[in-house]
Amino acid sequence: MTEPKPGPKTTEFWVTVALIVLATIAGMIPADSPWGKIIAAILAGSAVLGYNVSRGLVKANNKTSDSKKENDK
Repeated sequence: MTEPKPGPKTTEFWVTVALIVLATIAGMIPADSPWGKIIAAILAGSAVLGYNVSRGLVKANNKTSDSKKENDK
């Protein structure tokens, strides 16, 4: 298995960046209630959490496959 790509070269990174930008814009829209800002914060937090989990899984799977290759030798 090949090494995982650096973060900025992955689709997950750019989707996360786009979601954070959209959440920031949504949070800046004036509204009578605070729900827009709350939803924007939840969206941004979810995007970051999802990115971190996906990168962690990729790196964990890479380490697992590397150790399997060493055991097969």
